[in-house]
Amino acid sequence: MWRTAAAVCLAALAAGCTGPAAHKEADSVTEEPWPGGVECGLEAPARDDGLLSAREVWPDAGRTGRSAHVVDLDRVTCATGRTPAAMRAGSCDTSGFPWAGSPAASHQELYSSGVRRWAYASLEGPDGGRLKEHVLIPSDGESERVVAACRKQVESCAAEVLDAGESSRFLLEGSPALAVSFRGGRVTALQGYGSGWGATRLSGLLAEAEKRGGSLAEG
Repeated sequence: MWRTAAAVCLAALAAGCTGPAAHKEADSVTEEPWPGGVECGLEAPARDDGLLSAREVWPDAGRTGRSAHVVDLDRVTCATGRTPAAMRAGSCDTSGFPWAGSPAASHQELYSSGVRRWAYASLEGPDGGRLKEHVLIPSDGESERVVAACRKQVESCAAEVLDAGESSRFLLEGSPALAVSFRGGRVTALQGYGSGWGATRLSGLLAEAEKRGGSLAEG
């Protein structure tokens, strides 16, 4: 799996402002902080309507693959009482989104940064291309802070604006290409690996991901 970096692009939050490591469910409920380096949160399969399907990305393909999950982050398993490790402020490495400072404690960093739910999917096409989707759902009252901090990080990378007039969707060229949206109080991101991930295609998929992601914020 593609689980390496994970603690939201909140460099500003850490100072006061792909894929994640393997997720584990807590064996029992405890008020004691989890030790550093141990993942937290409860993982479950994603709803079919909450994330992009492989057919939406490759509608004419005969064979595709998809893996999708949702991780709920909570105080019982994720609150460590420690300040998050320093994020990689200024990093524009598109493969490292969301630019974690400490991948070994990625979920704790996400929780400390104001995120309560993280949904992700890895899609594989018939031509060997891959698309990774991330949807970060802020905790109640944290949406403005989370979105503003992540947007500041993306804009600092001289990202291309994908939607004239609104400036809520951005594209960073690289390997992979990275498209990020700040709509609906969420952060939605797509990483396109391989060829054929131009601005038009990613922008269209991002718009669909925004609509589908609304159901992920429920509950």
